[in-house]
Order: sequence, then structure tokens, then C-alpha cells
Amino acid sequence: MNGKEQAEEAATYGVLGPLLVRVADRAVPIGSPKCRVVMAALILADGEPVPSTLLAEAVYAHQAPARPVNAVHQLVLRLRRGLAAAGAADSVATDGDGYRLAAPPGATDLSRWTTLRHRADAARGAGDLARELTALDEALAVWRGAPLADVPSDLLHRRHLPVLTEQRRQAEERRVDVALALGRYAEAIGPLLEVTARQPLREKPWAQLMTALHGSGRRTEAIEAFHRARVHLRDELGVEPGELVQRTLQELLQDTPAVTAPATAPRPVPRHLPAERVAFSGRYAETATAQAALSGADGHRPGLVVVTGMPGVGKTSLAIHVARRVVPRYPDGQLWVDLRGASPSVTTPQQALTSLLRALGHPTMSIPEDPEDQVGLFRSLLDGQRVLIVLDDARSAEQVRPLLPGEPGCGVLVTSRADLLGLAVTDGAVRVRLAPLSDGEAREMLRRRLGEPKVLADPAATARLLERTGRLPLALAVVAARAAAGPDAPLAELDAQLAAAGSRLDALSSGDERTNLRAVFSWSFDALSPGAADVFVRLGLHPTHELSLTAAASLAGRPVTEIAAGVEELVATNIVNRVSGGRLALHDLVHEFAAELAGARLDAGERDRAVHRLLDHYNGTCHAAARTVDPARVSIPLPAPAAGAAVTDFAGAADAKAWLVRERDTLLAASALAVARGLARHCWQLGWGLADFLVSSADWSSLEVLLRTSLAAGEGETYGMSLAHAHQLIGRALRHLDHPSGAVHHLQRAVAAARRVGDTLAEARALGGLGAVAEDRGDWRSALVHDRDVLRLVREHGLGAVEAEALNHVGWDLAQLGSYAEALDYCTQSLDLARAGGDQRIEAAAWDSLGLIHRLELRREQALEAYGHALRIRRALDHRVGVGETHIHLGDAHAAFGALADAVAHWRAGIAELDRASPGRARRERARLGHFG
Repeated sequence: MNGKEQAEEAATYGVLGPLLVRVADRAVPIGSPKCRVVMAALILADGEPVPSTLLAEAVYAHQAPARPVNAVHQLVLRLRRGLAAAGAADSVATDGDGYRLAAPPGATDLSRWTTLRHRADAARGAGDLARELTALDEALAVWRGAPLADVPSDLLHRRHLPVLTEQRRQAEERRVDVALALGRYAEAIGPLLEVTARQPLREKPWAQLMTALHGSGRRTEAIEAFHRARVHLRDELGVEPGELVQRTLQELLQDTPAVTAPATAPRPVPRHLPAERVAFSGRYAETATAQAALSGADGHRPGLVVVTGMPGVGKTSLAIHVARRVVPRYPDGQLWVDLRGASPSVTTPQQALTSLLRALGHPTMSIPEDPEDQVGLFRSLLDGQRVLIVLDDARSAEQVRPLLPGEPGCGVLVTSRADLLGLAVTDGAVRVRLAPLSDGEAREMLRRRLGEPKVLADPAATARLLERTGRLPLALAVVAARAAAGPDAPLAELDAQLAAAGSRLDALSSGDERTNLRAVFSWSFDALSPGAADVFVRLGLHPTHELSLTAAASLAGRPVTEIAAGVEELVATNIVNRVSGGRLALHDLVHEFAAELAGARLDAGERDRAVHRLLDHYNGTCHAAARTVDPARVSIPLPAPAAGAAVTDFAGAADAKAWLVRERDTLLAASALAVARGLARHCWQLGWGLADFLVSSADWSSLEVLLRTSLAAGEGETYGMSLAHAHQLIGRALRHLDHPSGAVHHLQRAVAAARRVGDTLAEARALGGLGAVAEDRGDWRSALVHDRDVLRLVREHGLGAVEAEALNHVGWDLAQLGSYAEALDYCTQSLDLARAGGDQRIEAAAWDSLGLIHRLELRREQALEAYGHALRIRRALDHRVGVGETHIHLGDAHAAFGALADAVAHWRAGIAELDRASPGRARRERARLGHFG
């Protein structure tokens, strides 16, 4: 072995503290902050390649130079020169389109940290506490301080610090547990006093301190430690100590040996799967597919299965059936989370993570508040485990992704009404689609539950029941339960009863009060105090089954403080649940029961006044949120809210936007409620307040629903929201939803309505929409006619605020028609006006158009530079449609200049963005690009 090889073999690397590169016991200085970021990213990857694009993002964030990959290459060259001079040549190797750390196993502190933790796990499995303690001491000794302490990269900090910090915290607590289990109480007291002083809201160290003091014979001090913990928790969080601390107190009060979490005791294995209480029928192919994917069949590692289909089609039943069959493959536990995706009170990823962390044994009080920190903690706890996670009733891929484990070994089974195609594209999910049962499967289900004689006795009634239920498993289960309750009654009689039932509660009622939902709910209601009963009845007037405490107070017409006692009683008796943020949630059927009571116990005037107050609450708060998010938006005057209606103000845009996100479904339901109650003013004003938010979040489906509801309130009176504006926005939504004929219909109506009332701006917007629809179908001459009309209106009527946008559209059309010089002039004017007016959205659009012109005229560098400007601005604005479009255009540019691999990467990135923001455009681009997209 030559000298060079010896030096390289002696090189070590560290990120668990300030960045460290050491060769033959000599530290190698890396003075450049950017080079330190590159070096740290390679060390964190621990031998895996890191793409140049990721390195660029880690170094430059959102301020990348024009050619970020080239800039990264220069940084790597500089880094290599410094390492070579210190005797660590070839430490950074090129790998594909990126780089990796060329170092032997164990050369990084990160790999040594992982190895020593696994050694501690092995010792624990063998029951060797002394060896486990030694391994933990060695592992913690690897740390030199705060990870990445001198590495200036938000990306690396965001991705790695939460996981590393949580791993260290767990190891420190575990080390104390082992020491206590070995009876080494005295040596643990000093460190625990320091930890509890530094982080007094963490409960586990308090419990450990109490145990250590008690074990050292200092029983009085142990009790004093409990009271100090209680003071901190009550004063700062308003809560009592949790179960662990309380249990430790009881143990020392009983003078029994107390150990907070004996290292030799195995972690409780969660077994959260619901029972499969009835015989499962049919679904043979679907069961086999899901089971194979989760069992690691054919040599593949267990993965992600998504079961999709319409409501009531039996997704949850299939999930339980499959999960029960693969339990042996997952000895470390099975977790179940109801994501409530089909409900307005959808479970957020943060709520789900909190539930999962608790199930995995993590103390509630030490669960981090930051969502990304929660994801890091969750994946750390699952590291090396074989756990099955069932996520029932997911709404979207975005809701599921934070709940996916970070390492192989765990299986995930998701059910959802949505297709969740994104999970198949980006996460390799196996999709199992459920349709309604076949006729044979549906008959089999009834035969298994009712017996073959009863089903065969009346084939005509059986056929009608199958038709009435649409062969949906959920509906069939209700029918079977009703039929089984009356075994002598023919199915024809049951069919007649179902046809006559007026509500779900009627359909699910029976003569037996134990199974009569209405009777069960009545028992709880009759036991309420008058104040709690009054609040509950009024909750039935709410359009959804989840609401804020302020909304409940508006329904009651009293301040929150006056209904608080009644609400607490409802929560205490489990009639109402309290969910995140202090919100109230009723089960669907409980909400239907409350609605029945409201109709029976409140006179029409009381109901009308309560609904009026509720709509005033949502109307006023929605407009306050919209003004806070965008102070420049056009406001409309609102009448003073009714007495007793509370309107919430917001301290900043972030709080206001969070409220809009949280209440979106409720506001849509409130709009529909206003129509049903004949309150057209509320409907229109809610539409005005919420429309901008739905546009900015590219929620075209909700926008269409909202504005159609507003139009249904009556076109004779708009209450400040013009018909032209409403039709223009519906047309815009339908265009993005790929309904061009409907879009044209509404845009033409918008033009006519705007001309009738002289609303030039609305007319220009609608004409621009017609131009966009023409652009979608490639009719550039028609698009140019519409866009020139827009520009003419803008200039004739002095609408300078939208002139830059109009100029850009005309320039874009001209470029598509081959008039490059004229197009360049229009788009340059647009860019100058947008910059002067500080309109970044149009500035980005103008850069995008200039990129097209330069591409068509074969000016490669100018085209890529222009697209780079557009993409950077649109990312900063979180303009998803724009980001997707620019990626598509960049792909076209790279393809035109022969760089097909870069082209495909941009096309796929663009389509991924458009899938979320403009499904119609995404479908058109897929059709245009074929297999490349």
C-alpha cells in the first residue's frame, strides 16, 4: 500500500457537530461556506450519490445562479483540490449526474452512530444490559455538538436536523433507562437535573429523575421533583403531568422499586387492526393482489398498496381482511388511522402523526409541534421495524406522504375514494380498484349472512334489493342486518320498508332500542343539562359536522365564554368530540340526529335567526381573511353582523390563509345553506370572499361549485359580485378542468353581462379567457383576435394595471404564429411594465414567453436563461400552474436543442405540477408528449 492510499484510508468525516474532515489525525480546513455545504451533503448521503441539482438547491436555495449545475461543478473542483492537498484525493467521486463520498464503511461519524445504535439494539435483544449501556455510551460519544453547526444550508437543516436530533434524544433517554435498570441511580441524577432544568416541559426526564432519586434513597426529593414538573406543566401548558409521571409518583409513594421504562421490557406492540366480525365475501383477485404486495411475494420487499373506489364499495372491509392475513409478516405491530378523507373534518397529516407517535409509545408531551419534525420522529421510530400501517379513507396523496415510513421493511395499506395516482407514479404504490360487487358476489354476501334458503325464496325481491343497493357492500350489510333481525319476514317486506324510509336514521332504526340509533342518541341527549342540550340542538343547524367554537357560539347567539360549560359537558359525555385547534366534531349520524332535534324543538324564527348569525360569522370572517391575505383586493361593503354573530380578525396573512384552508369545505357548505334558506346576499358575498383564495390555490372544482351555487341564488341581484365576474371565473375553472365547451359558454355570457353594465375590466378578463381556450386547442389566430381585443380595451379605458398581461398574451400568440420580431417587441414591453409595477406574476409570464421566442429562433442560451428566470419567480410565488407550464416549456427547449434526458425530466416535473393544479392541461400535455411524459 502506497502513501497516498494510507492517507485516504485514514480519512474520517463528521457532521454530528461542526463539519469535520480529518486525515491522519489532522483536521482539513474547508473555509468556503458553499464548499462546506457540498461536503456535508455528501457525508449525510454516506456513500450514496447526490444529484447535482440537489446539491445546487442545498447551496443556493432559491437564489441559484443562471447555471446552478455548472456552479456546483466548480465548487466540487475547489473542494477536491483542498482535499487532495491534505492527502484525501479521490474522496469525492463523480457518479452519474452527481457526486458521492468515496469512503470506506465507518469513515463517517453518521455511519458509526448508526452502527453503535444497532449494536445497542442487539444487546437489548440478548438481554445484556451492560453491553447495551456500553454501546449507547460509545454512540453518544460520537457526537461533538449541534449537527451541521457551521453548515449554512436551510435544506440540509430542514431535512436532517429533526431526525438526527430526535435520534440523539431517544438514545440519551434510553441510556438513562438502562442505567436505572442496572441500579446505577446516583450517576443518573446529575445529568437528569441538568436536562429537566434546560427542558422542563419534557416529561420523560422528570420521571427518570424521580426514579433515580427514589432509588438513591432520596424519596422526599423525588416527590419534590414531581411537584416541580407539575408547576412547569400547569404554568406553561395548562395541563397536568401525563400518565408516565403520575405512574412513577404512585410507585414511589407505595415505596416500590420504580424504573421509568426498563430497558429489558419490550416496547408494547401495537395491535390496532379492527376485528373482522363477519364473513368476508368475494374480492378474490383484489385480495390476492394486495396480499402479494404486502407480503413481499416474488422476492419484492413489502410496499405500498392503495385500495380505491366509490363510497360504500367495501374498501375498509377489504383492508381489514387483507391486513389480518398478512399480520405474521409484521411482528412489530399493526397501526390503524382513520384519515376521514370523505368528511369535511378531514384528518390532517399532523393529526395522524400525533396519533401514530402515541401508538408507537412516544410521550404526548414530547411530540414536536413542527410537522416536519413530526415526520422525522415518526420515521426514526420505525427505523429497522416491521410494522403494518393502515391509513383508512385518505383524501389525497399529500395527506398520505408524510405518513409513509422512510425505510423498507414496513408495509402501508391505504384506502381512498380518490385514485391517488400520484402515489403510484412517485411512490411505487400498487393500486387495487374496487367496483361494486358483481351480481354473483352480492348474492354470495347475502347468502353468507342470511342463509341460502332465505335468499333463494324470493328471487324477485332479492334482485330488487341488489338493484336498490347498487350492489354496494355497505348498503348490503345494512340490508342483511335488518333482514337477520326479522328472520321470518320475507325479503319483499324489507324491500318495501327501505323504499318508504325517509332518512338514514329511519332506515337504520328497529324495534329493539339497543340497536335503534335514534333511541341510543336520545338516551345521551335526555341526560344533558338544559344549557348543553340547547347548544347540541343548535349544532344540528350547521351545514357540516365539524365547526369551531366561535361558529357554535354564533349559532347560539352567545359569547364563547357563555357556552363553554355546555360544550365541555357535550365533550365529557362523548356526544361531541374535540379535535385539533379546539374544534368540535359530531359523528355524521349524531349530526343528523341533532338536525332532527333542531327541526322539532326550535320554531322557524329561532332557526332562521341562528342560521343568519352563523352565515354572518362565516361571511364577515371570510372577508376579513381575504383582506388580510391580499390587502389590495377589491372589497365590497358588508352590513353589520347580526347581534350574537362573532367575526374573527387575523393578526397576519399566515393565520388568515390557514383559516381559509381549514374552513374551505365549510364555507362551500355555508354557501349552499344560504341558497337553501333563500339568503341570496349571504351566498353572493361568501362567493366574493372565497373566490380569490380558491383561484390562488388552483382549487378549480371548489371554485366551480361555489360560483354555480352563487348563480343559483338568483341572477337578478348580485349584491356586489357581478354576473360577469361569476361567469368569467366559472369559465376559467372549467378550462382548467378540461371542459372547454362549458368554459366558452360561461365566458361568452361573461362578455355579454360585462357589456350590459359597462364593466370593462370584467369584459377584458372574459375575452382573455376565450383567448386561453382558443390557445388550448391550438387556434392561435382566434386567440390573437381575442387578446388584441383585450389590449384595445385596456388601452382605451386606461386599465394600466392589466396592460402588461395583455401585451404578453398578444406577444405569445404572435410567436406561435411565427411573427418573432413583433412578438419580441410585445413581450419586452410586457416585461418592462411588469417590472416597473412590481407585478412578479406577469414578469414571470413575460420571461416564459421570451423563452419561447428565443427557442423558436434557435437562441439556446437566451431561451434557457429566460425560462430560468420564469421558473425561479413562479416557484417563489408558489404559482403551481405557472411552474408546471415553465417546466413543460423548458422540456421543449431542451428537446429542440438535442438534450432529450433533460427534456424528459422537465416534462415529467411539469406534468406532476399540472396534475395538482390544472388536470385538463396535464392530460393534454400527456397526450402531446406520449411515453416521454
